[in-house]
Amino acid sequence: GKLTCSIIFFPGGQIVSSKPFAPLNFRINSRNLSDIGTIMRVVELSPLKGSVSWTGKPVSYYLHTIDRTILENYFSSLKNPKLREEQEAARRRQQRENKSNTTTPTKVQENKV
Repeated sequence: GKLTCSIIFFPGGQIVSSKPFAPLNFRINSRNLSDIGTIMRVVELSPLKGSVSWTGKPVSYYLHTIDRTILENYFSSLKNPKLREEQEAARRRQQRENKSNTTTPTKVQENKV
């Protein structure tokens, strides 16, 4: 839609949604070069207490950040096998960090009258 077309032109642009636009563990390869995950990093945000939900259950939100370096690095790695190995090691480190450092947004304090 229009949102997708507009937001992809802003490097570092961020979108928060209740559904991930790409898998959290997206891995670029020759078969998925047209997927949105090639230009977007996705992390799951920790649910907040008292967040809005029709069911009363906690809702997870996903933070999507536009990052074209994913695609750029893929094509660079095809030209340079050593770079590819370094990027794979960096990707694995990033995945470990993401698992241990789940983003927790702070709750907005309510004004009591």
